[in-house]
Amino acid sequence: DFFKLYHSSDSIGKSLREVAARRDFLKAIVTLTGKTFDDAHLREAFDAADLDQSGSINLPELKELLNVLDPSFSDEVVKNVMEAMDINSSGTVTWEEFHHIFNSETKRS
Repeated sequence: DFFKLYHSSDSIGKSLREVAARRDFLKAIVTLTGKTFDDAHLREAFDAADLDQSGSINLPELKELLNVLDPSFSDEVVKNVMEAMDINSSGTVTWEEFHHIFNSETKRS
């Protein structure tokens, strides 16, 4: 039963939330760019999400991106997606983190 697994420990629950958050982000990027993820499109997708071209995706940029997929995403959901993608806990998603996440995600699909 999924709910038993989810509630069996904090770390399992957190891991399952992170997987879901990454998939939501992936759907939003595909919707925004109209492209699936292969190595040729990863950088283009990152640049589309990095609205200020700072080299990283911050929380407001992530919120704007996720609103493309579903404008009803709460601030808490956006924060959870950020936490799931921000591997080094810097508060932003860098190109390296983005590439690592989506390169491994697409290889599993």
